[in-house]
Amino acid sequence: MRTVIAIRAHQWTERESQLYEQLQAYFGHKNVFVVMDETKACTIMPKHIAKILMNDVVLNNLNLFIPSHHRGAGWLCGDYFYYVLHQAVQADFYWLIEPDVGHNFDDWASFFGHFSQTSADALLYNYAPAPKSWYWKSVIEPFFAKPYQCFFPLTRLSKKAISLALQDRQAMKAYFDHNQDKPYPNDESLLASSLHQHRLIVEHFVDHLPDAFWFFSFNRFVAPNALLVQCPPNQIVHPVRLPKFDHEPVIDVLKKQLIAMQKKGHLLHQSDLLCMLDELADGLIQAQAKIGEPIQEQQADAGIQIESYLARLPKKLSKQIIKSQRPHRRKKPPKGLAKA
Repeated sequence: MRTVIAIRAHQWTERESQLYEQLQAYFGHKNVFVVMDETKACTIMPKHIAKILMNDVVLNNLNLFIPSHHRGAGWLCGDYFYYVLHQAVQADFYWLIEPDVGHNFDDWASFFGHFSQTSADALLYNYAPAPKSWYWKSVIEPFFAKPYQCFFPLTRLSKKAISLALQDRQAMKAYFDHNQDKPYPNDESLLASSLHQHRLIVEHFVDHLPDAFWFFSFNRFVAPNALLVQCPPNQIVHPVRLPKFDHEPVIDVLKKQLIAMQKKGHLLHQSDLLCMLDELADGLIQAQAKIGEPIQEQQADAGIQIESYLARLPKKLSKQIIKSQRPHRRKKPPKGLAKA
């Protein structure tokens, strides 16, 4: 049986290039691909890369709705990458990985080898019934009797699971073609709910490797050069990347983000704002460690900054912040796995 893997990408940087080379060491040169999201812009890549294009033409040919999300269809609908990959490559099982997933195993083989013998239709993290507090539950509920959730940076699906999820997505198209102002289900809600509805076999990553996902979350990122220092051994980590905002004051960054959202007429969930705050705070701390320079106290104390800023927001803008909770909260590791 053939198993392939694809990198979910929207740009080509050193990070994507390194991951591509590393994955080939385990999966082989003929089984590693890059599904490149070009729904917003074209990307120049080296010719030797096995690139699979995803753009509006490809998605229309698959009879998929293209949402007008401010971050683009490729950001909202990670499952679209699976459909494009499945159309281009024949295999029994398909992995999809985001470029900011990292590890501190000896190599990728030490991780992926644990799953080579399972024939489950899906390997997922945080697969469970969607809680009432999750924003996407109400979005997906009109289409599935029992909404489920999962976490999408690293997943594996069978060809059967991909085909059924694609059918579920295609069944939504007519509705959203006539209701384009309605929120469109994201990848985590659609895929998980589809798997449950079709009674497919789903296995949890943590059932295979219970202590390997303590640093696998949506908001608490780890700098690449801190993987060995910040995390205990044999961890799959997400997101792994350098902080985006090393020197800008926290207040200015938040203001830019909020104003941009307001201009586009999009809502900002309170939990996304907290996520942004966590990212900024971590970025400032890691920037300090990286460059060896002190960070201003007023910038480092991001919690006070955000509370103060929100209190001064105009009512029109503050109404765009929806109170909601997201499910992907990283649990604290047991004492034996405490951070170094």
